[in-house]
Amino acid sequence: TSEKEATLMLLICAVRIAELMAQTKLTNMLFRTLNSRSVSAFRTGIVRSTAVSVGAAILDIIYNYLQQRLNWKWRVKLTKTVHEKYFANMNYYFMGAGGGRGSMKMDDPDTRITQDLAQTVNGFTQCFSQAMNSTLTGVLYTAVVCRRFGWRFAVAPYIYLLSTRYFCQKVIPMQKMFRRNGRARGVSWGKYRFALQRQEMQGEAIGALRGGEREMEIIIDEFAV
Repeated sequence: TSEKEATLMLLICAVRIAELMAQTKLTNMLFRTLNSRSVSAFRTGIVRSTAVSVGAAILDIIYNYLQQRLNWKWRVKLTKTVHEKYFANMNYYFMGAGGGRGSMKMDDPDTRITQDLAQTVNGFTQCFSQAMNSTLTGVLYTAVVCRRFGWRFAVAPYIYLLSTRYFCQKVIPMQKMFRRNGRARGVSWGKYRFALQRQEMQGEAIGALRGGEREMEIIIDEFAV
């Protein structure tokens, strides 16, 4: 099972956030010590900042290891599931003979399964990691902002995101309508240019052959009331 790795990754994400907040406080302290010119305080800040940076590097190594281990476990589980379906109901013989029609045929199903599994599991692992980081970071920083500045400042970014999403959903149909109108305008402009070029060519031919009188008779007969 992968619950152990996921839980440890979640804990490391929480520790990372605490480390970032501690690093921010140490940076502010170092700037204050530069202004006060306190050598002892500056040395203390440098030692603490170095310790926090080393700890963060170690946490990154452990986090990457857990992410790769989670990737490996999910890949093993998904490979077993795919192989069960691959060897069931004569699918192996069908795909081994280049199953599918036309461009859907597979030259090497084993390689295709291996590559697709690797890409799928890698993408899912990265998505899970980013979603966990973003969710935990958003919750903790929202709690910090709410405690320091009030709930209005904490809720304001979420209101902005929701309103922007709603606005984008309303704008996208308008963009599609503008694209359709643009395509229709382009088609109409093309037809107009084609008709204008034919009119110019026909007018030059009529003028060269001195067929103005005959052309006038045809137009009067065609449009006479």
